[in-house]
Amino acid sequence: MVFFSKNEKKEIVEPLQTTTSIPTPSPQKTFYLISASGMPNYGDDMLTRGWINHIKRVYPNAIIYLDAVDPLVASNLYDDVKCVNFLWQLAQALGENGSIEDKFSDEYLLPLRERLMSNIFEDTDSIHLLGGGYINELWAANLRLIELVSYFGKKNTMC
Repeated sequence: MVFFSKNEKKEIVEPLQTTTSIPTPSPQKTFYLISASGMPNYGDDMLTRGWINHIKRVYPNAIIYLDAVDPLVASNLYDDVKCVNFLWQLAQALGENGSIEDKFSDEYLLPLRERLMSNIFEDTDSIHLLGGGYINELWAANLRLIELVSYFGKKNTMC
């Protein structure tokens, strides 16, 4: 038992109890989305907006590339998203015949634009094809989008 006299001044300091935890920052991730957004197409635009909002909610500091049919229009639809049309143009340029692997077998035979854009995938954590109504026999070149996603996914070991 401890007794204190009236004349003796004692201070008791208790440690501050915190009930809120400090969130650990999520690692920065890079997402590459492919969509028919930017045509404009209400369904594809809404689907794309949903994915972008979800990614921003889960990974607030994420870098998001949107490969859109018309990147100029798409850039006015979505904030903080880098809009490009690399895979759309590449799918058209590659044509319907021959394998992607053969066409990319010597990267120095590729035009500079393709080589530079291919570098994006080196730091990309995941690639997503959104929608899919644009991948059909009517637009057969769009089937190349699936092959390109597979090629870059394997090449950069995202799978």
